[in-house]
This record gives sequence, structure tokens and C-alpha cells, in this order.
Amino acid sequence: MKTKSVSYTLNTLPPLTKAQRARLPALAKRPDSEIDTSDIPEMTDERWNSAPRRHLYRPVKQQITARIDADVLEWLKSQGKGYQLLDPRFYRDITDVSSLEFGETARYLVRSATSFVVVPLPWDGQSAMAAAYIPEQVIWYVLAMLVPIGLVHSFRRDTVLTGLLIAHAGLVAAAAALTDGNVGTLVRHRGLALPYLVWLSAMGACSLLLAGARRPAAPEARTL
Repeated sequence: MKTKSVSYTLNTLPPLTKAQRARLPALAKRPDSEIDTSDIPEMTDERWNSAPRRHLYRPVKQQITARIDADVLEWLKSQGKGYQLLDPRFYRDITDVSSLEFGETARYLVRSATSFVVVPLPWDGQSAMAAAYIPEQVIWYVLAMLVPIGLVHSFRRDTVLTGLLIAHAGLVAAAAALTDGNVGTLVRHRGLALPYLVWLSAMGACSLLLAGARRPAAPEARTL
């Protein structure tokens, strides 16, 4: 069965017929109580107050200037820099966490895993203390890249021991990644999993060195 779509604008609407014009005065006199709104219920104040804020909501940002005591400012700075795991709407009302949708949950898990590995980014440092931490963070990146290689070779050598190391490191990493939102706290909690990850990354480094040592040397060119 073929269908035909028709669209109109205010300028292309067909004119009203005589019968339709005759009904207009009666419709204008009809009270609101007789209008059937069952298919499109009216938005009352009660319904607006209970309406949830979705991810498209963007409140107006306002810049302010505040004067606080120097010791209070130092305390605030000592708490470390934060980073975001959830979507912005959850930071406005923590009770919205119970309404996490599938896409929001997926983004939260991806951000948690990514932040556990990459935070703090070296170029985000804004203090001398943050700059002093950059070498340690670079070493952490190297260890993180060697862990997958070490996993493969460790499982081949000792499956039980590797499984125990991964279980301990995974529990610590999951607890830190899913609950932290502060850079300083993340770095401290990440150190709890560091011994297990160092062992796996060392296996990865040894595997790469052995692979390089076993590579056959290029044959020497002979002169006639």
C-alpha cells in the first residue's frame, strides 16, 4: 500500500471551509473544562517540579569573585585537583545517580578505566609539585604499556601465580578507579596496585629483550 506524505507551513495551509468557519464561534465559547487533553496531558506545576533533568540540560554559568582567608585558600589547594567520572548532571544533584541510563553507565566505566591509567596528564600540572611528579607519571605510562605484554608471557609460564597477581591488582584498581575523583587520592590508591603491576611489566620488558636477542643477525655482505 502506497502512502503519501503531505507537509504544510503557515503560508501554504488550505483555507477553511464554510462549515469549519461556522464552528469557530462555538469552539471559542467552549470552556477549558470541556477540552479533552487525555492524549496530551497539561503540564501542571506539580509535573514540572517532578520532571527529571536529562543530559541536554545546560544551566547558565556565572562567574563570581570571592574573598577568603589565606589559610582557608591553602587548605582548599591542599585537597588536590579533581577530575570528572560521571556526566555533569550528576554533580548538580547526587540523587540522580539512581537514574543512571545504559549510555551514562558505559561512559562512567570507560572514564574510570581511562582515568586510572592516564591521570594526571603531564601537561595539566599547574604547580611545582605537579611538575616534580611528571617523571614518575612517565614511568607509570611505560609500566602500563608493558603490562599487556607481561600478561601474555606470564600466563604461559605460571597461570596460577599470574592469576593471583591479576586478581589482587584488579580488585585494588577497580576500587580506586570507580570511586576516586581526586588526583592525589588516585595516585595514592594506585600505588597499592603498583607492586603487582611492576612484576607484570617486568615480565613484559624481559620478553621484549629476549625477543630482540633471539632475532637473527643480518648476513654480512661478501665481496668477490
